Amino acid sequence: MTEILPSEPGNQASGNPIPMDHVDSVLQKPRAEWVRTSAKFLREMPEHQHAPFLKALFKKVTLIDPGMLKALVEGLCRNREVCSPLIQGLGLLLEFREYLNVEGEGSGHRSLQPVVERILDAALSVFSKRGYHEATMEEIAQVAGVGKGTLYRYFKSKDELYHALLEVRLKGLDDEIQQIINSPELDVVDTIYRCFQVYLRFFEHYRGLYRLILREWKAEEHGIYIKRALRRLYPLKKKIFEATRSGIFKPLHFETTFYGFMGFLHGIVQKWLDHGCDYSLLDDLPVASEILLYGVITEKEREKLEKQI
Repeated sequence: MTEILPSEPGNQASGNPIPMDHVDSVLQKPRAEWVRTSAKFLREMPEHQHAPFLKALFKKVTLIDPGMLKALVEGLCRNREVCSPLIQGLGLLLEFREYLNVEGEGSGHRSLQPVVERILDAALSVFSKRGYHEATMEEIAQVAGVGKGTLYRYFKSKDELYHALLEVRLKGLDDEIQQIINSPELDVVDTIYRCFQVYLRFFEHYRGLYRLILREWKAEEHGIYIKRALRRLYPLKKKIFEATRSGIFKPLHFETTFYGFMGFLHGIVQKWLDHGCDYSLLDDLPVASEILLYGVITEKEREKLEKQI
């Protein structure tokens, strides 16, 4: 199901809301392509959709990689065909000035990114301890050491904060996985092994996030994440296809294998939680790798690997 961003007030009569897929499509590209992809969407969409699209895009960038916002805005401003007058006229530069290193009124500018990080860390702590429904914005503000007004300045509701937390933290995992998958130095077996390693290390560090996902994620949210992950794993799928043709891997269905791997890794994390996290998750990496990798490589390749050990 496509996630939809409602139109801005006053534009609802158009009946043409903004697909959030556009924002996600921009951010899934390499950072060097964000300007070009954003400009393409702006040229294709009706003019009244420009403002909500840009606001949603800028807000996600400030959470994911605030240092890139200035380059994104400057790149779009240089493209006068699409939105230089729009960005200036709507005051979007003013709204996001603290991330653009533009001086504001008063005693001077200071970066707000540490504040956002404190809020996200506090939200993870409170959500994982109390659950989404029992958590309050007041407690999150208190744990973060900020006023309620500051909290609501960045996140208009508990639901918005919850989804921003998942988006930002899981993007960190996704970025690490992408670096491994796109590394030309790694063969396919090493690539998969490194992905297992990053996955287990990530949830050892963010155990509260795993508990939150386990407790609160709805089936639809999980489905959206898995579909997005599968799209992002296309380079790995290509490597596996080539390895299969070379006789390294057995001819297995990629999506079925992916779900099997994920289920096994989830079981390892769950066992770790059930044992009170009294050992490192990476202690189980050799067992996971042996069971999962030896299950997909051919007998001939397995013999070669055993000779190398």
